[in-house]
Parts: sequence; structure tokens; C-alpha cells
Amino acid sequence: MKLFFTLTWILFTLSAVAQNNSNPEYLFSNSPVTNPIVFSEIMFDPTPEIGLPDAEWIEIYNATDKAFDLSGFILASSNKTGTIESGSVSPGSYCILCSAASAELMADFTSHIIIVKPMPALRNDGDLLRLLDCNSNEICRMKFSPRWHSDDNDKRTGGWSLEKHDLSNPTNNRYTWGSSTDISGGTPGRINSTDRVVPDTITPYIKGVGVISDTLMTIDFNKPMNPEYGEIASSPVSISAFQWVDTGCEKAYVEFGDPLMKDSPTEVSLTGFYCISGFSLADTAISVAMPQKAEYMDVVFNEIMPYVDDTGTKFIELYNNSDKHIDLSHLLICNRDSAGQPSRIKTVSSANTQLSPYRYAVLSADVDGVTAMSGLHPDAQYMELQLPSMAASNGILVLLDTNNNVIDELHYQKEWHHPALRDLHNISLERISFINRTNDPSNWHSAATAAGYNTAGQANSQTEPAENESRKYFHTEQKYFTPDNDGYNDSFKVNYTLPHPGFLLTVDLYARSGEFLCRLIDNEMLSSDGHFEWDGTTGNGGTVPAALY
Repeated sequence: MKLFFTLTWILFTLSAVAQNNSNPEYLFSNSPVTNPIVFSEIMFDPTPEIGLPDAEWIEIYNATDKAFDLSGFILASSNKTGTIESGSVSPGSYCILCSAASAELMADFTSHIIIVKPMPALRNDGDLLRLLDCNSNEICRMKFSPRWHSDDNDKRTGGWSLEKHDLSNPTNNRYTWGSSTDISGGTPGRINSTDRVVPDTITPYIKGVGVISDTLMTIDFNKPMNPEYGEIASSPVSISAFQWVDTGCEKAYVEFGDPLMKDSPTEVSLTGFYCISGFSLADTAISVAMPQKAEYMDVVFNEIMPYVDDTGTKFIELYNNSDKHIDLSHLLICNRDSAGQPSRIKTVSSANTQLSPYRYAVLSADVDGVTAMSGLHPDAQYMELQLPSMAASNGILVLLDTNNNVIDELHYQKEWHHPALRDLHNISLERISFINRTNDPSNWHSAATAAGYNTAGQANSQTEPAENESRKYFHTEQKYFTPDNDGYNDSFKVNYTLPHPGFLLTVDLYARSGEFLCRLIDNEMLSSDGHFEWDGTTGNGGTVPAALY
């Protein structure tokens, strides 16, 4: 397939920039990349011993018809690196990478061993592994997870390796990897026990978009992309350069010719992209702007799946309930301990990841499992995250900013599900209204059967239809107030514009924990235009404590 270029310059590196003030479609092309060496097996948790020694190792496979000298190659984890002093791998053969101490233990099981000094420790909770040549060019990468032991939960306790089923499949995920079935617990240096054909069926999508500076953004894809194809354009700020970050082609830099703005978003469109397996990325439009600080209820809990069996996947869905572009790397998600203090704190995103206004973010330790249940949706960001504790019966989830200010807090209970449901496995709880109280039981409902019992990444099946109408009528520039008599935000004002007079208004005050405090306005008749204001007093003439409301 050929590409026809409309620009004078073709981008090969970030410094080779095509300049054009009219900002036509920005086309690019690079040579396709295939991995001559692939990760084929990993023993990251060898204890307790099943049949192999108590030794960590990684197996690689030479997928070419020529030998590779690995001398000077680097094996890297997320925070450690080790060097191969000498060694080679023959065409169409396997060898294992390990420490000198592990090599002595493994010598009785395979002669195909290459020593790495120092050997990076393999984390039991998963890690990113990369093999680099002596010039630091990336040869292959794999981000493994203990959840890939999906065929047998007992094998997650240790002693069993993870094997890649189909070495010709360019993707690494729970479908292309699994537990070894060999009685020894693994197959170091030889064909995998789970070897079989597993075609790539994963649809490519954009996992996240990050704004690094006012002229630079990143785009993260869920799988390796084919660098030969693609068109990218933007407006009103024009793109000056596009560059893949590395040979894995899962992340790209986009450079803008002018600074991005905070209050006026730039629309970036991607068309004609394909993954390394030839599947098309759906034409995608991305809204980006300089991020703004999230305030109370700007981002809310919108859907949770806390109770699953072996066929389901836990997830949390957040919704950007504001007109801001919010960086999720500046938000934390956690539980509360018995003393009410934040516990099991997780950063929502380890990298800059922007959530556009009125869009969804789906958080899960197994994103592929979520998308298998509910499909892919263009209004969502899908993010891999080891979630805080999510008990089946009830629990507390808290969304904080980096200064520990509460953005939203959810105290969920299984009783919020529809009482007619006998089995709550794999049925999510959906928020009905974005503007009603988070902890009002009547504001949550079981996801509908017709929606497949969850709506991760899309509008909830139980959303209140009149919600957008109420947003038009009542509005305020304040997100919170603090009645502490310091002269700043001591009162709270709500303006309204109604389609006609005659509406009745009742206003109740609740603490952020969901506790009812008092009734501020009781069934008052409204005009078509007006406002009401609260200064911190209660209905009986008292004053609420100085706090954030």
C-alpha cells in the first residue's frame, strides 16, 4: 500500500519538522519493524519449587534464520538494568537469561544459558522488561502480569512459569500468555508446553493522551502500531512533528508549532492508523488543552464493578463532570482505614494522562478483560491500575488530589443493587445522576441486563434523562465554600433561570460523608429568574462547623 504525501518534508526524526501554516493533513512514514528476538517464557516467582530450582530467569527465542551475538546487550526492568558480557542465540532456538548463581542451579535443566550481570530482579506483581542492543536500540519488550496465570489461580502462588503460546503473535497479554502445563513448572530452553496458534484479535485503541508541555503531547496505544501508515491533523493549533518514541511503536510524541491554550482546546484527529497485525484503528478525534486543577466533584465515581467471578473483571469508572481538561497523574485513588485515614493509595496514572471534559476513565488491573466484557468506546480512556481494595459487600473509595483534598468519595453497599437480583457477580453499580449526592443510595442502580450488566467507558444504562436539563437551569461559579468568617468563600450562591415561573424548590444540606445535616429551603415558590444563597446557618438558627462544603 502506498501513501501520497501533501507536505514537502517527510518526518523521520523529531528534528526533521514539516512546517506549514495552513496545517493540512500531516502524513508520515517509517520503515516497518519486526522483532528478531522475542520474550518466550518467564519465571518471576520460583517459590515454592514445583520441579525447577528456586531461580528467576527469562527465556528468549531467536525468530530469524541467523545467529545473534548478544554481547553487550542490556536487559532492563522498570528500574534496574543488567548487561550480557558474552553469549549468542542460534537461529530458531531458545536460551535463558539469568544471574550467575541461577545459572548454576539451572545447568541440569538446560545448556542454553546466558548470564546477565547484574540480573534485574523480577517483581512478583508484574513489570516492564526490555532487551536493548549494545547501541541501546530496543529489540523487544514485554510488560508481564501475574494475572496471566488465568488458567489456574493456584499457579499464581509461585513455582510455575508464564509461557507465550504463539511466538509469531506480536502482542503480549493474557490471551497470548499463560501458565506452563509442564509437570516441572516450566520449559526452560525448549519449546513451550502451551505452544499453539493464537491469532491476534485485539483491536487497537488509544489508551491515553498526555500533555507534557504547552507544545508537546504523547499518545499511548494499547498495542504495537505499524509505523508505515497514518495521518494526523489538528486545529486551531497546528502540528509541527510526529515521532514514535521507540521501535515498539506503542507511544508517539506530537509536537505543536504554537502553544496549547488552557481555555480553548485543540482538536487532534487520527486517521488511517493500523496495528502491527493489520487491524485498523478507528478514526479518532482527541481534545487537548493545558490541564487545569481538579476541584471538588469535577471528577466523580460513575460506575464500579466490585464483585466478580473468574469470568469477570473488577473496574472503577471515573467521569469528568467539568469543562476542564484534567491530568489524571495529579489524582489519587484510595480506601480509608478504620481510623478514617487514606489507605492503599494509588496514583490514577503514573504518566501524564489527560481526561477531556465529559469523558470517562476506566481503571482496572486487567483492561483487556474489561474491554472483552463491554467493548471499546471512543469517549473513554482505558488505564491499567492495581486498584485499591474493592470488597464485594461494601467499601469506601476516595478520589483525592495530590494535596489530599477530596474530589469525590463513595461509600458503596451491595444493598444498592436491585433486590430481585440473586447473583451479583459481574454486575456493576451505575451512578444515575452526576449532580446528585454520591452517597445517596437512590443515586445508584444495577446496570441493565440489555447493557450486558455493565457500561464501562460509555453512558450508564440507568442515567437520569433530565439531568442535562437541570444543568441548564441552575448554575454556580463555586464548587465549595468554607463558612469560617475569613472573608473568602464564606457563602454559597446559586443562580437559576427557569423556563417559566411556578416551580417549587427544596434544598437539603448533606455532609460529604452523606450524613443529612439540615433543610435549607422547604418547598419555596420560585420566579423564572433569581438566586438563592447560603451563609452557613442551619434551619434552626445554628451554624455549621467551619469545614469544606
